[in-house]
Amino acid sequence: MTTHAETASSFAVTENFRTPLLYLLIALCLLLVAGASRAERPLPVPVGSSDESAVRQATSPEQVLPRQVPAKAASKEKNALAESDSTKDSASATDSASIKRVPQKLLLSYLTDKTTFTLIDARSPDEFGQGHVEGAINIPFDSLQDHLSLLPEDKAAPLVVYCRSGRRAGLLQLSLAERGYSNVRVLPSEQLLFDGDLIVFNCGV
Repeated sequence: MTTHAETASSFAVTENFRTPLLYLLIALCLLLVAGASRAERPLPVPVGSSDESAVRQATSPEQVLPRQVPAKAASKEKNALAESDSTKDSASATDSASIKRVPQKLLLSYLTDKTTFTLIDARSPDEFGQGHVEGAINIPFDSLQDHLSLLPEDKAAPLVVYCRSGRRAGLLQLSLAERGYSNVRVLPSEQLLFDGDLIVFNCGV
């Protein structure tokens, strides 16, 4: 039989063994927690280095939050882009390099008979006043509505439109087509000769 003294001695040994083991477990837990927090903490970046600016950009609020555009401003931007694209399309569609030449015979006929077709100068009144092809009428490309009385009543009548490069003439051609004029030609820039205030047909091309 085990005596009371032996039992007490065994209990004391067990308690003495548990205490260091408990401390060891607590120390291991603290080490694990410290290691985890150190892993989550970002590494220090030297001041002035390129990595520092990269870190600032990555954590910048502007990079995290999307730019909020008011609905009205977004609508205006969209409309402006649409108008810009429309203008570009019109300009490219009427580029002088892609405009078909007016037959030389038709131009020569106009020199002797101004009723062969109606010649329209699509430039500004100031440019027209400085010089224009003889017999031409001035209808600026952006003010067709104010000059409708100058056009023939017959919407199938032949019209020839010109300007300096062909772009404004092409825009006026589109406006005339919207009004129902079906026989409108644009005179390419290479079929015109500009010599100061003198503007004449270039019938040699």
